[in-house]
Amino acid sequence: MYEPITVKVDRAYGGGDYRSYSINFIGRLVRIVEDGHTTMRLYEWADLGRLVYLVHVEEHKPGWSLRRTLYPFINTHSAGGAPSASSEQVVSDEVR
Repeated sequence: MYEPITVKVDRAYGGGDYRSYSINFIGRLVRIVEDGHTTMRLYEWADLGRLVYLVHVEEHKPGWSLRRTLYPFINTHSAGGAPSASSEQVVSDEVR
């Protein structure tokens, strides 16, 4: 089920300054992976009939400010603009 999602993204400016921005989209959380001081969230975003995946990375390194970045994830296994039913099934299976 798709729902409104808001993620925070930090952008570096000179002198070690960072500014945070909110990005809003309609999508769903597919998977969360945590490893050490890093948390990654994979989101599925349906926009204008296309399916796009976004990876949100949060880094909590000791002694450093929180850093959050959003990356587009391009499915290189699909030849078309939209995934086939079989690739949608793989994503659904991973969530379970």
